[in-house]
Amino acid sequence: MTTSKAAILDPDRERRRQARKAQRHSERRLLIMHSARNLLAERGIEHFTVADVAHVSQLSKPAVYYYFDSKEALVFDLAIESLQIEFNVLSESVHAAKSAVESLVDLIRTRVDFFLNDMNAFRVLHVWAPAMGLQRRVSQSNTSKQISALLNLISHRLSTEKPSSNRAIRLDAQQLPQVAWALSQGILGQFAASAMQPKDLEQCRATRDVACRWLLDSLIT
Repeated sequence: MTTSKAAILDPDRERRRQARKAQRHSERRLLIMHSARNLLAERGIEHFTVADVAHVSQLSKPAVYYYFDSKEALVFDLAIESLQIEFNVLSESVHAAKSAVESLVDLIRTRVDFFLNDMNAFRVLHVWAPAMGLQRRVSQSNTSKQISALLNLISHRLSTEKPSSNRAIRLDAQQLPQVAWALSQGILGQFAASAMQPKDLEQCRATRDVACRWLLDSLIT
């Protein structure tokens, strides 16, 4: 009996078969991405090949190419995965902030802390993907647009929210989220090129705190 005939006779059985197939595809795709990420962390972008990804994944090269048509496509998906997780973390923090100013400072703190816990996610997004010419594609992705919308939300809150005291914000509310983003980017970029040591973590957190205090002091007249 052919598959099509079996599906007609037992549609539930066919749905279960399709679900198992989809699950296998999802697991294999995740395996490939996990192997690629580990290889990038160990060897860097210069020695990153699909053949090595296939070897580590215990798959053939054609099997890897079935899911990703190039190593650029693989790194792009890794970058989008990291960006989506970053957005989820930042969105939760920003929406939980009690004030506009707090959301701005939390943007720096949350972003730095997120990437300190997974510096390879930062390297995927801001070192390896740009090195492969993928920065523009990443910046045009839906996830990147979500982050832009989140920054615009902070700008809107800064522009419309009444200060808790008679003091007023003296800097351009439209630019402040970009300034906070650039501060966190610069802090993280100092440490992205090397393995993080305990003293580096301490220094990075100390610099984060200085940046937050500076921003607060600069905001209010």
